[in-house]
Amino acid sequence: MNIKFKDLPGIIKTSLIDGLAFLKVINKIPGSKRYFAASVLLIIVFVFITFPYEELIKKNLHEGAGKGYSSARIAGLDVGVIGSTEVGSLELYFPDYTELSIEKADLGLSVNPYRLFVSRRIKTDLDIRRIKYSGKENNFQGKLTGDIDITMGSKANVPENGSVLLNITQGILQVGIINIPTSMGNIPLKTDTINIKLLNFDADITNRVLKIQKFTIDSEELRCSFTGSMTIEPFMKNSKFEMKMILNPDSKVLDQHRDIINALSKGEPIVINIGGTAGRPEFKLEKNEN
Repeated sequence: MNIKFKDLPGIIKTSLIDGLAFLKVINKIPGSKRYFAASVLLIIVFVFITFPYEELIKKNLHEGAGKGYSSARIAGLDVGVIGSTEVGSLELYFPDYTELSIEKADLGLSVNPYRLFVSRRIKTDLDIRRIKYSGKENNFQGKLTGDIDITMGSKANVPENGSVLLNITQGILQVGIINIPTSMGNIPLKTDTINIKLLNFDADITNRVLKIQKFTIDSEELRCSFTGSMTIEPFMKNSKFEMKMILNPDSKVLDQHRDIINALSKGEPIVINIGGTAGRPEFKLEKNEN
């Protein structure tokens, strides 16, 4: 059937009149309003339960490749519409040949179409049996727990507002050589394995600026804390640092240069300013006025 453009307004008008007439007939049936409400409710429940959450998550991981990471693999994904979400394993590969992976993650992730597409809010508690980072010189692994409540930006698709609370226990850190910047050049510290008792991270995010409320590392070999903020960019390596690292001078990792460290610290914490970007961080020793 050929329909001319000039006939469309008349066809639409006729269809609307017929539809309204049908609704009037239905409305006269006893209990029709209850049946109609029940039908709408069942449709909403059906969409909520059968929504392809797993495919959407995989699609977002695939679309994120080339921004914060090169590629990603996920396995054992089971999205719980009612209850927790489980991830068997997730691997992220970065352009500098480093890798971040998690194993056996249990997420109290609240998922529904409204939060995914309208509010863009991610609210979850975390229980990850093993998180691991493998770099060229640095390696880290541990058990991660915490709570995340963030809203993703509609354009940049990065955390825009919210809060993050993370705790890492049973951590093992291997960093090779740590360079402490001084006016006379870097002091190289060759480190063995650092066993982390507790890493505590608490931060708020406002307009893509992550402000540290608490960031501490406690271990026998190393005790330090961080303050400041980071501006989150769509490409993570471009995120800007404005931070300070406060290093306890009694940390065992500093024993190999104890005389120099004592002269620098004069009994006070060693403060290192961290600037630049995540891809190219800059470190500068803050002068001890004492």
